[in-house]
Amino acid sequence: MLPAGPAQNCRPPLESDAARPRPYDPPMLTQRRCAARAYGLLPLVLLLLLAGCDAVPAVPPNPFRTTPEVLQSPTPAPAASALPTETPVPFTPYWVKNHREAEMWSGQVRESGVVSFGATTQQFCVFRVERPQDGPRLYVLNPYSGGNFWIDADAVGPVDGEPPRLPGPKPADQNCADAIYPD
Repeated sequence: MLPAGPAQNCRPPLESDAARPRPYDPPMLTQRRCAARAYGLLPLVLLLLLAGCDAVPAVPPNPFRTTPEVLQSPTPAPAASALPTETPVPFTPYWVKNHREAEMWSGQVRESGVVSFGATTQQFCVFRVERPQDGPRLYVLNPYSGGNFWIDADAVGPVDGEPPRLPGPKPADQNCADAIYPD
């Protein structure tokens, strides 16, 4: 006979057990002990069953694993492409004013035979820049006289919008003005 204890709690009671005194075990505790023993043996039983089977299913292949592809010939070098070309932006004339008296020139600094037409008669005369800057001078239109000349770029600054148009005659004894006058 088995001694009374936890091992006997999982088997059905026998007639001989009734005559033997046992410590009191609540029914819920007894059921938990039996279930724990049964589930503890389950992995061992499954392992024994599977070890005896010859037809264990194979593990499916990993769908995320890739095998590198070996190329038989080297990859050709990319074709030489033409470098991007700069798209020229069309020039738009703009207005400037001289912030100091400045010389009016017949040409750019690097040209030979350039002469001065004299200095502007006053500050803040308006001029319209006619060409993109290419050197230290700007090619401008003088609306006072209607003529073109070169002026030092460091002597002028940009003006917002077109200068005012004033009626009446041009001021006398000047070679430039701060407004546009009719001819």
